[in-house]
Amino acid sequence: MKKIVRNICGLMCAGAVMAGFAACSSDDGPDDGGSGQQPPREFPESISESMFAVNCIEKIAEGLPADDNIVISPLSISHSVSMAANGADGNTLREMLGAIYGSRMTLDGMNGQCALQLSSLANTDPADGDVKIANSIWVDSTFPVYDDFISKTKDVFAAEIHTVDDMRSSAVKDEINSWVSDVTGGKIRNLLSRNFDSRGAALVNAFHLFAKWLVPFDPAETTDGEFTTSSGMKVKSRMMRNRYLESGYTDASGFKSAILYLRNNAAMQIVLPDEGETPMSVIPKLISNRVRQEACQIDISIPKFTAEYGSEDFVDIMRSLGISDAFDRNRSDFSKLSPAPFYISRIVHKTCISVDEIGVEASSATSTSGESSAGVTKKVSFTVDRPFLFFVRDTYNGSVLFCGIINKI
Repeated sequence: MKKIVRNICGLMCAGAVMAGFAACSSDDGPDDGGSGQQPPREFPESISESMFAVNCIEKIAEGLPADDNIVISPLSISHSVSMAANGADGNTLREMLGAIYGSRMTLDGMNGQCALQLSSLANTDPADGDVKIANSIWVDSTFPVYDDFISKTKDVFAAEIHTVDDMRSSAVKDEINSWVSDVTGGKIRNLLSRNFDSRGAALVNAFHLFAKWLVPFDPAETTDGEFTTSSGMKVKSRMMRNRYLESGYTDASGFKSAILYLRNNAAMQIVLPDEGETPMSVIPKLISNRVRQEACQIDISIPKFTAEYGSEDFVDIMRSLGISDAFDRNRSDFSKLSPAPFYISRIVHKTCISVDEIGVEASSATSTSGESSAGVTKKVSFTVDRPFLFFVRDTYNGSVLFCGIINKI
C-alpha cells in the first residue's frame, strides 16, 4: 500500500504570513528534512522573542550579499509557527516552542502570549494609524483536519475557515493572494507565485501596520544628505531631522541606539554601530548589553527609506534555529492536526517597510518602555548615515513586530 504523507507549507510575507498544509505522496520527490534519528536539541531557557528575531536576522544575513537589506516580521513568523504548533506533539512540538520561546515555554503559555499580542494590536485608535492582523485556514474538501485543531485556531488566533474544492487550482492561489492583499492594504499583492502542488490545507497570517510618530518630523527639516552603504559607496538620501526629540538613548560599547515612539502602542529602536563596526558585528553586543537607557534630548537625523525582503527558502532558516522534526516526513508528529501524517515542506516569507516624516508603515505574512522626559538635561546628537539595525516593538508587551538591517538606501 502506498504511504500517504501530508505536508505543511508555511508562507510568510511582509504584513502577511502564510503557513499551509499540502498533501503529497511518497513519490513526490526527495525528503528535504534529513534522515536518520538525531538526538533531541536542547534550547536555552533564555531564548525570547527578541532573541528569536535577532537569530533570524543573523541566519538570513549569512546567505545574502553584504549590501542587501533585511526586513522581517518576527511576529508573523512566530504566529504561523504557533498555529501549526497547536497540531504538533512530542519532539516536534518541543522544537517549535523551544526555537522561538525557549525551553520553559508550554503550548498553553504560547497560546496565551499570542492571544495577548492579538488583543494589543486590536486595541488601537484609527486616528493614530492603521493596524490589521488576520489569520485564516484554507482547507481542501478532501483533507481531514481535526475539529479540535480548528476550534483552537479559532479561539486563540481568530482564524477564518475557508473550504475549497481543490487547493491545486489557480483560483485558490488567486483567492488567497487577494485575501492577503486586502489585509495588507495592497502592499503584498502576490504572496503565492505558483499553485499548490497537492491537495491539503493552508494557514495564512496577514499583518499590516501603519503608525504615526508620537512626535512627527517636520518636512521642512528634511534635507539632502549622504548615506554610506555597507560596501562603502556614498549615495544620496533624504534625511529627516528632529532637533529636540526627548526619548530613550543608549551609548554602549560598539553601538548607540535611540527610541522613536509611535502611536498605537509601538516604538522604533534604531541601533547605529560605531565607526569600524557593522550591524552584524554588534548583534552579540546588543544581545548581551545591559547598559540602561537614559532620558535625553536627541538631535536626531535619520534617512527616509523603504525596504523589502522575500524568501521562499525560510525552512532552512527555521531549521538552523533548531526546528528539525517538523520538516522531516519520517519524524514529524502533527497527530493533533490531522489523522494523516504530514510535515512542513515549504515556507515563504515576504516583508516590506516604509519610513517617512509621518510614521512607519510595514506589512508582513515579532517593549521598550518610555521614560519620563521631565527634567531631561543631557543633549546628544544621533545621525544615522551608515548601515543600521531597527526594531519596531509593541510597547505594551514587548513583542518585536518588525525588524531588520538597512545596508543601503
